[in-house]
Parts: sequence; C-alpha cells; structure tokens
Amino acid sequence: MSTTQTEMAPAAPTTEPEIPQLTYNIAQTIDEKRDALRLVADTIAQQRQVASTNIIFHPAVLGPFVALLAGLVYRGRNDWVGAMILISGVIVAYLASIQYYTYNYLQRAESFNWKAFITPSTGNPEQQDIVMYARYGDNVIATLVLRLEKAKNSSKTASRQPGDGSNAQIRAWATRLRYRNAGIGGDMLREAVTLARDSLGSAVAINFSNPHAHTIDTMQPFTAPFRRREVRAEKALAQAIKNADAVAQ
Repeated sequence: MSTTQTEMAPAAPTTEPEIPQLTYNIAQTIDEKRDALRLVADTIAQQRQVASTNIIFHPAVLGPFVALLAGLVYRGRNDWVGAMILISGVIVAYLASIQYYTYNYLQRAESFNWKAFITPSTGNPEQQDIVMYARYGDNVIATLVLRLEKAKNSSKTASRQPGDGSNAQIRAWATRLRYRNAGIGGDMLREAVTLARDSLGSAVAINFSNPHAHTIDTMQPFTAPFRRREVRAEKALAQAIKNADAVAQ
C-alpha cells in the first residue's frame, strides 16, 4: 500500500488595510489654507439643512400645516383622487417655501471668500489669521481659524503676567459631519489654546469672535438649534482652557 504526500502551497500573506493617520497641522501654503477653509464654507451651507429641519418640525408651523391637511382630506373625502393631488401640491409648496426662507444660508456659503476672511482689515497678508486643520488620510476633517492680537501696551511690569491684555479670537471652528462627537473638535480647541498661550503668554484672553464664520442672528425665529450650538461651543472652549490649565500646573 503506497501513500502519496501532497505539499500544500504556503498561504499568501494577508495584507491588512493601512489605517490613515490623524494629524493636526498649521496651514502654511495657499493650497492648505484653501482646502481647510473649504470645510468652513461647507459647514456654513449645512446650516441650511439644520434650519430647514427645525422649521419643518417646529410646533408653530407643523401644527397648523397638519390641521390644513386634515381639512383638505375632510373636504375631499368624496373625491380622493382630487384630494390627493391637492394635498401633494400643498406639501410641495410648503417645502418650497421653507427652502426659499433658508436660502440665505446657501448664499452665505457661496459668497464666502476665504482669503478675505483670514486677512485683517489692514490688508497685510503677513498678518493673516492662523489656519489650523486636522487631516485624516487625505481628507481635511476639522478646521479652526485663530486670530492673535497682542496687547497695545506690551511693556512688562512686575504686576503684569505675560499676555495680559492680549486676545486670541477663534473666528471659525468646523468639523466634518461624519467625524463630529469624536473628540476631534475638542482637540482642535486645545491645540488653539496652547498655540495662543505659547505665542502671546499665559494670561491671554481666548474666546470666540463675534461675529464668527457661523454666526446666526439667534433673535430671529426658528434659530433655537443654533443657540444651543453656541452654548455647547462656549462650554467646549471652557473645557479646553481648563485642560490646558491642568497640564500647565
């Protein structure tokens, strides 16, 4: 009785897909600044979707609209085909009016001029704002624009701390939609706090500028989601400053 041994070919090595690297950078070139600030323009346009959704489901609007539809259904109960055509037209008009009402968000995004935005009123390109961004692989997923303003009276005395009277303004803070609530925005704030203190001193005042890139007049109706976003942003900045203080101690 003979036996035959068959040699198995070695298994091909498995190649796992390379995980993209997450990096935090300061934009140096025109291309880097343009790519980073394109995300700011995109997030300005996305505000339209937030506003539209808020209006559609706002009780002050949705309640009367549902009542109107119910009345049309009741009146057309003997002619369902005609009633459905009429109801469809009313729904289309309702959604179209909301899109028209929120069109200014899209206009703001389309008219966003990134060069003018980061250049102070002096017009000196050398005094442009600092553009910080987070890159995941080949994609920019977060952007922060920081303006540093030194104190007018920079003379150092024994009673003044470094940076006293200086100001650091965050003029834009944006994270790509799919990467939100992952801590990346908070990392950007902490990086900005560290950079501001390294540049101007530990006593520099750090805050969001008013207005900033995403400013919405919250006194207008249907802006509650944006008021809540402003509150969350202020809390996130306060936490970033608190974390920086803890590291410095």
